[in-house]
Amino acid sequence: MSELYIRIENLCKEHKISITAMCKEAMVSRGSITDLKQGRSKTLSSEAISKIAKLFDVSTDYLMTGNEAEPQSSDMDDNIKFALWGTADVDDDVLEDVKHYAQIARQMREDKKNKE
Repeated sequence: MSELYIRIENLCKEHKISITAMCKEAMVSRGSITDLKQGRSKTLSSEAISKIAKLFDVSTDYLMTGNEAEPQSSDMDDNIKFALWGTADVDDDVLEDVKHYAQIARQMREDKKNKE
């Protein structure tokens, strides 16, 4: 059983979701996860890793290595600003509002998921 599988399994347990449900939600092949578990493969495609990381809101580095890379806050903020507005020259108060709205949206998604 690969370390990658163990991390994915632990994330599923933490989020109270089965491996099969995780595969359906992330749109990842259940067979590829079984291959990890059985030792027939040691990794997944970069696309599958990205989908799983996104589902659990962890970095791909964490899935691959077990270590969460700590980006510098200012670098991350500049990346967010550039992604949203095409420039890092944006007022920090506006960025904080966007982060707050993103937290609200995430909480609403989690609440909806828990009701289902």
